[in-house]
Amino acid sequence: MSPEVESFEYFSPQGLPWVCLAWACIYLFRPIATLVHELGHALVAIILTKEKVFVTVGTGKPYTLWKGRRMKVSISIRNSIFGVTSFSENTKSRVVVFFILLGGPVSSIIFSILGMNSLLNFDLGLTGKSALIGWTCINILVFLRSILPMNLQGTSKISEGVPSDGLQLYRILRGLD
Repeated sequence: MSPEVESFEYFSPQGLPWVCLAWACIYLFRPIATLVHELGHALVAIILTKEKVFVTVGTGKPYTLWKGRRMKVSISIRNSIFGVTSFSENTKSRVVVFFILLGGPVSSIIFSILGMNSLLNFDLGLTGKSALIGWTCINILVFLRSILPMNLQGTSKISEGVPSDGLQLYRILRGLD
């Protein structure tokens, strides 16, 4: 690691621009981190079911990123912290649903670990390191938001909110679903 990055003090007047860049990257990378999380669910759903899988990030007018034979991925920048992976209601196996639900948090934690590993092992300079700190932090936040057993804040379409992945996993484990 270069000496200027290794000995740099982020919480000083000289470090303020780099801290601001990391915060900006948290906001800028939010739709991508949500997409990574939802693709974790989708990958498991594609493997364990034979049905079509739909991934949607955000709550505004969606833009189709990719459409395949068994999967469609759409994204909207508006409320991009919200994401949903839909698959057939015919999937009645609690084990299959459990693993599909687990796919999102697992992908978020994997990308968080990859970000931390890159921060520790690669010389990225101050700009690269600040951006990677933002990427790592947003993936950690997406992981925590999804794994904590709680009802998530509702959107204009779903005003009562939805259960987090953690709450749904808890209900499956307790036999409540």
